[in-house]
Amino acid sequence: MTKDATPPKVPEIAGKIYELLEPLDGSTRTKVLQGALGMLGDPAPDVHGDSSAKRGSGTGGASLFASGAKARAWLQKHSITDEALEHMFHLDNGQVDLIANPGATKREQTINTYLLVGVKHLLQSDDPKFSEPEAVALCKRLGCFDRPNHATTRNKFGNRLTGSKATGYTLTVPGLDQAAMLIKGGATGA
Repeated sequence: MTKDATPPKVPEIAGKIYELLEPLDGSTRTKVLQGALGMLGDPAPDVHGDSSAKRGSGTGGASLFASGAKARAWLQKHSITDEALEHMFHLDNGQVDLIANPGATKREQTINTYLLVGVKHLLQSDDPKFSEPEAVALCKRLGCFDRPNHATTRNKFGNRLTGSKATGYTLTVPGLDQAAMLIKGGATGA
């Protein structure tokens, strides 16, 4: 929006937003609002009813996103807060959903999607293992699937993933470290 001398017409804007969100279910509304705020670089509001004191601090606090000890240790190691996670993921009834896809090119976005789907599984099940079909479906949903170049892109993972298309992939320590940088960069708008 442009910044001019006239104050925004908040009720009018709220009415327009209401019209767009009204036909959606509550979970989808929350995802849309969190995604829009993330794109604007604003922190998502606390929709879980927890005060900020109870939210994951990345320094040992309990995280709403982390389901197990490995996930909590990874969050603590990288000082990742729930606020930073909310720029990339949506949490709904214990299910973590990827809502952002950083990267300038389809190749970069595809690699980042694979890394972030591994983080999704780490947060949700305490294991950063995921399947090829799930990663491809997410790439398609996020608009970065490039059919002619996907296999070539998959060969660019280097030491960030282990496994194969047939058996599934697991994020390695370098993959987890890069994913942490993505999440922290997304939270700061980098």
